Amino acid sequence: MTIRKTLSLITFYRSLSDPHESIISEFRIELNKVKLACEDIISTFPNSALIELQGVYKWLSKNKLLRKCHTTAFVCCELKSYSYRKPRFNHYKMLVLCSAIRLAEIGDNDSPLNKVFNEIRQLGHGNRDDAARTLPAPEDFPLLELIERLDFIRKDDSTPPAIQQSIDDYYVTLKNAYEGQPGRVKRGNREPRKKCLLHL
Repeated sequence: MTIRKTLSLITFYRSLSDPHESIISEFRIELNKVKLACEDIISTFPNSALIELQGVYKWLSKNKLLRKCHTTAFVCCELKSYSYRKPRFNHYKMLVLCSAIRLAEIGDNDSPLNKVFNEIRQLGHGNRDDAARTLPAPEDFPLLELIERLDFIRKDDSTPPAIQQSIDDYYVTLKNAYEGQPGRVKRGNREPRKKCLLHL
């Protein structure tokens, strides 16, 4: 199953065709890392057929591995909700993936990444329709302005608490990635910051 999960990254990357200019301008290094990883996988498994994302996700769900393999589950989650646009969904997925690659290098971002991975999955399955109607269109703004809009929504008293929490998960991850910020360390924890591993 390791090969299947790995090849799913290529399937996801190819399904996006050309990333939006706003993603390229901010995450050029991270996009290049994804491209190089895909090329390395293809050279390692030249005769392997690409695996459908849905098949990998079903396998993870069947074996109760969605939490343990949260990065793979996030990558393999596809949009099933009719209340959200697929290009917009994939745009957020690529933003989060690039942010995750950057934050994994910084360290101590496991918790916010787990939360936003889950938000993307729930959005794809139609369990976040209220939040979906509130999320800004990512293709309309450069990253900093998108972060500022997310910040406004999550602090707006007219936004229901459940939606505020969902928006906050996007905001924290994108903001930390934009600013190159490590995650919070609990008081009294003086151990060196640990890089997190994104297993695919």
